[in-house]
Amino acid sequence: MATGPGHLAVELAGRACVATLDTSHTFAAMVGERAAAHCVTVDSRQGDAATMPFADASFDLIICQAAFTNVFRPVGALNEMHRVLRPGGVAMIEDLDPRATRARIAAQVGPMRLTGGKALYTRVTLGWLRRRAHTPEQLTGLARRSEFTNIHIERYGTIGLRLTLKWETA
Repeated sequence: MATGPGHLAVELAGRACVATLDTSHTFAAMVGERAAAHCVTVDSRQGDAATMPFADASFDLIICQAAFTNVFRPVGALNEMHRVLRPGGVAMIEDLDPRATRARIAAQVGPMRLTGGKALYTRVTLGWLRRRAHTPEQLTGLARRSEFTNIHIERYGTIGLRLTLKWETA
C-alpha cells in the first residue's frame, strides 16, 4: 500500500505474488515498468486505501512504509486492510515518529552519503514530514477503532514507528 515507485514490491516479487496500490497513477505505472525491467510480475493498481480494489481475504501480508500519515481516511484504510487480509495475515505500517529529534534525523541521513545539498534537503524534508506524523498513541487509537484486535506498536530504527496488526478471529 502506498508503494511509491515500487522498489520493495519488485524486490519481493522475485519471491512471492505481489500486488501494489498507490493513489498516484504515475507511481502505479512506474511499478509496472520497474517490474517489467526486472522480469517479475506485479499487479500494480491505482486507488484509494479506504476502498481497495481487491477481493476479501486476498493477502497474507500488507506493508505500508512512510506513507500512512498521508492516508485521508486512516480507519477506513485499516478496515480495508483487515478485509483484504486472510485470517492470520499481518499488516505492517512503518512511518516517521513525530518525536524524532533533529539529531536522530541527522544520524539516519548521515550514512546515506548524499552529495551536495541532498543531505540537507533530506533532513529538512524528514523534519517537515515528522510534524505531520502520527504519535504512537494516535496510531494505537486509530487501530483500536478498526476491525483489528491484535495491535502492537514499537520504535522502528532511529526515527520510525512500526504498527503491526494481525488478523485474528475472536
